[in-house]
Amino acid sequence: MGNLKTGSTVASDSGRNYKIIKLLGAGGQGEVYEAECEGKKYALKWFFKKMSTDSQREIIDNLVKKGAPDGSFLWPLDMASGLPGESFGYTMALRPQSFKSIVDMMKRRA
Repeated sequence: MGNLKTGSTVASDSGRNYKIIKLLGAGGQGEVYEAECEGKKYALKWFFKKMSTDSQREIIDNLVKKGAPDGSFLWPLDMASGLPGESFGYTMALRPQSFKSIVDMMKRRA
């Protein structure tokens, strides 16, 4: 598993380059990687090709432009693109250890 290879670089719409460190996990929409840019680590969600629709990209691009309502959200920060017609993704802050997943909440572990 892993559409992006460790050590490869993904360019963002803002002109930053994110180096893939490792795969963190995968789900129905895509995969999440740890990535590094300018000495800081981020999470990079990369959509599976079948989920990389124009409407999905537009939705996320609008979220990036609006910005997070407050610091409680792990919000899209920057769009990242592959080749035209290929997959895309977005970066966000890595989830702090103190944050719990939706699964933890549903199983009453949070």
